[in-house]
Amino acid sequence: QSLYCVFCALVGMLFMSVLIGEVASILDDIRIEDHDKQAALKSIDEFMNHHNIAYELRARIRLHYIFLYNNKHTRRFDDIFAVLPAELKSKLSVGVRVPYLRRTACFVDLRPTCVSAVASAMVTTHYAPMDLVFSQSEDADGVRCIADGNVFHFIRGLPWPKVIAATKVDDTFGEECVLLMKSRMFVYGTMAHVHCEIFCLPAFEVDVLGHQYPTFNPSLYASAERKLGALQLALTRHILAPRLHDFVVRWKRRHEPAPRPGFSRLGSQSMHDMGSFISKQARQLSVRVAPLVMGGQKPPAKL
Repeated sequence: QSLYCVFCALVGMLFMSVLIGEVASILDDIRIEDHDKQAALKSIDEFMNHHNIAYELRARIRLHYIFLYNNKHTRRFDDIFAVLPAELKSKLSVGVRVPYLRRTACFVDLRPTCVSAVASAMVTTHYAPMDLVFSQSEDADGVRCIADGNVFHFIRGLPWPKVIAATKVDDTFGEECVLLMKSRMFVYGTMAHVHCEIFCLPAFEVDVLGHQYPTFNPSLYASAERKLGALQLALTRHILAPRLHDFVVRWKRRHEPAPRPGFSRLGSQSMHDMGSFISKQARQLSVRVAPLVMGGQKPPAKL
């Protein structure tokens, strides 16, 4: 029994030493990464102080750098992967993008070879909050997939643009303009709501992949039709319905009956309202006249 207790104690001490060592290494890594980030932010602040950059722009730059650092898109990793051959860098990009594409409704049913080809043809872009992804009436240059963040779509209007919809992470947008619009132009504008990482599949790559993989076009067209239906519903709800309501209100005001002559003060009130108005005026007049009559004085002639 004593030997068993000694054995358990030794195993426990070994486990605690391993656990303490792992925790210490994790803390060291965090401390090193935090030191690198703080050093980079300090360099950025020194540069912006030297050039007297505005506070708003300075805050946006700092927040965007922190976003990139937290998502491992730093110059440190770019320098490390820059020495890799082109084939290895391409495979690395595919390995990073494929898990995101697998979570989207547009690419979830495609075969692994097709998804890998889509990921290889995509380009990674980053946007800060309120950055314009594309504007309305621009050429539809590709289909986009949101890996991180969210965006909102708007229609130009006066005095301000009208927000009609939003797209969140693990979803695509723009395919309805690339595939179903004859002009191949974006019928809405898109702006980043927060810091975003977006994968863009160029329009010419869409045509190439459609010829190479038979299942690619049906999946993408099904997603485009769903997005087009949602776009039509959003336009009806946010644009057409308010305009129709304003038109009906103006039409009713234009065709309502004019007030009778001699009653311009009352407007278009009903006979009951006119009677109430006259009674109220009579009561006010009696209140003004009553003290004079009870005091034995005659009311002034003008009353």
